Amino acid sequence: VLLAHFGRAYFPEAVGPLDGLAPLENLYVDCSMVQDHEVLETLFRRFDHSRILFGLDMPVAQEKGKVLGVNGQRHFFTKRVHPWSIHNSAGAYRIRCTFMAYEMVRALRRAMERCGLGRRAAEQVFHENAENLVRSVREAVYG
Repeated sequence: VLLAHFGRAYFPEAVGPLDGLAPLENLYVDCSMVQDHEVLETLFRRFDHSRILFGLDMPVAQEKGKVLGVNGQRHFFTKRVHPWSIHNSAGAYRIRCTFMAYEMVRALRRAMERCGLGRRAAEQVFHENAENLVRSVREAVYG
């Protein structure tokens, strides 16, 4: 079972109770589009990092912008105009944006550092965990 986008917990107030989820050995968590290091710290402190998967959620991750929580609501702030985002019109206050994919990696790095996880854990989250999961499913299906 894959809990995509960490259950859409993009900001700390959106993280629900995890007591019933964390012990489930067949539950994996994808942290795509999560750009808040506090949310990711919660994830790393509650789930074994061998069950955490990095994902990009393309094509949204290639947009320049940031996902933020404001007053308990999720908002996508983007440089370009999209029907699903908040953006600034020409001549309005300009924000400097980087790619959302970079924001995800930046938040993951900070969370891992704050949780004392090193390079080995990063290799697992960014690559090996997904590879191991695909391999185990393939073996279960095809023998």
